[in-house]
Formats: sequence, structure tokens, C-alpha cells
Amino acid sequence: MEIHNLILWLDFKKSVMKKLFFTLFLLMSFSALSKAKSSDNPSTSENTNNEITKYSKIITVHGMVCAFCANSLEKKFKKEEAVDQIKVDLENKKISVLFKKGKLIKDEKLKEIISSSGFKVIEIQSG
Repeated sequence: MEIHNLILWLDFKKSVMKKLFFTLFLLMSFSALSKAKSSDNPSTSENTNNEITKYSKIITVHGMVCAFCANSLEKKFKKEEAVDQIKVDLENKKISVLFKKGKLIKDEKLKEIISSSGFKVIEIQSG
């Protein structure tokens, strides 16, 4: 009789564990979906009228080798009215520029800003 009770208890525990795992799976799935829908893609974000409100560019820079280089470029970009955020990745030699709503700096102007600081633009990608 004791073995029978043990088997019933294990079956009950197994059933409860299955339900818990299933519930956790559902919660994680819904959480991931809601994050995907609500996260602002740094490259573009759209309002209800489907017009682009923010835009970004990723610029690969040659010659940026130290923190001083990165800081000087960051200061230059922060002076620009159209720039909302700037992130300099010294290790990968990339600059990410997020523009303000409805604002944009053309590629030629970006190249001018960087070259006037003594660096060379390798590539400009739309974020």
C-alpha cells in the first residue's frame, strides 16, 4: 500500500511540475512578444501615422584609436542640432548617431564632421 501511495504522490508532483513549466513557458512567450512590440528600435521608430520619427546611422571610422579620439568626435556630434544621441564604440571603430524627430544629417555632412576632426569615414550605414 505504501508503494501505491508513493506512486500517486509522484504522479501528482509530476502533474504539478508540468503545469508550472507550461505556465512559465507562456509567461516568457508573452513577455518576449510584448518586449518586441514595445521596444524602440534605435534605427527607426514609427508613430501611428507610419511616419518615421527617429532615424539613426552607423559610421565606421578609420583612425579612431584612443579615448581622446572618441571623446573629440562625440563632442563634435553633440554640437549638431539634429543629433539626439551619440554612442562611440572605440573597440569596433563605429559611431552610432540617433537623430531627433524629423531631423537628419546628410552623409556628406557626416563625412565633413569626421574628416574635419582628422579621421576618415570608411562606411555609413542606415541604422
